[in-house]
Amino acid sequence: MKSGFIIVLATVLFTQSAIAVTSPVKALVFPQATITGFEYTLKSDRIYFHWTVTDNQAADKFELQSSTDGTSFSSVALVFGTDISESNQYKFFVKKSQHTQVFRIRIIQKDGSEQFHPVVLSVK
Repeated sequence: MKSGFIIVLATVLFTQSAIAVTSPVKALVFPQATITGFEYTLKSDRIYFHWTVTDNQAADKFELQSSTDGTSFSSVALVFGTDISESNQYKFFVKKSQHTQVFRIRIIQKDGSEQFHPVVLSVK
């Protein structure tokens, strides 16, 4: 019995040709979550925050930040967004300090961008 190998050489020729396709290009615009209300309520030793968000489905999370001087802020809480479309409400509470505290919210969008809500709350 003879065994052998057959070698096949093949040459494939590719040609490049330019194909022009014209189509209108549309920019994709993603909605950005926006806080429309940011308030707090004091009850005994707690500060209860509540805020309302439009285009809620675009928000990934909300970072509640605190400061004692209104300049240097640090993270107090991270509240994750929901996939609820349109408008949604969020709540969170922190223990009240004996010092005046300033609070703000940073919005982290699902597209990676972020904004600070312009309202800053001062709590005594």
